[in-house]
Amino acid sequence: MAGESWWDATLKTELSQGDLVTEVPGATLVHPLTYLNSRPAKDNKIVYEASATPFSKPKKGDDRQFFLSNGEVAAALVLSYDCEIDKSQKILIAPVFAIDTLPSESQLAVLEQRRFSLMPLPDVPLLGTCYADFRLMQTVRREYLPLQGRLSSMNPDAVDRLQAQITAFLTRRTFAASKPQ
Repeated sequence: MAGESWWDATLKTELSQGDLVTEVPGATLVHPLTYLNSRPAKDNKIVYEASATPFSKPKKGDDRQFFLSNGEVAAALVLSYDCEIDKSQKILIAPVFAIDTLPSESQLAVLEQRRFSLMPLPDVPLLGTCYADFRLMQTVRREYLPLQGRLSSMNPDAVDRLQAQITAFLTRRTFAASKPQ
């Protein structure tokens, strides 16, 4: 895809694989694992306290726990396939960062598509050249990917390239991106 734009001139109507969305929160658990346990406070408020062990759950049948995490708000590339996006409230994303945040020797490897874990994103409108970090893939709730937060949509050739890169990252096997007919 060298020399071609990876981005459609207009956004797709619906959230789609290959969309770039701004202001998406991402987080990873802190180590050691720290539980956040709720307790009532004054004025009908709830506060959370850090603990090495979970408290018992107040709601029967609710097995969820709360954990301490840290993260950042960044641009993100939508990885979920279109029909999965339509069916789910949780969308798989990879955070996106400016290419110049990498050491110069790593930038060339990413741009030449020699790093399975880092997907080059050349000439992103309003952001410049970036990369998506597949090592930090995670799901986010659909509400964090509002249509007004979408910056750009990949063209069909770029989506093929994205799918090939996801496959290579997950399997360490390379496949040529198919060309749309």
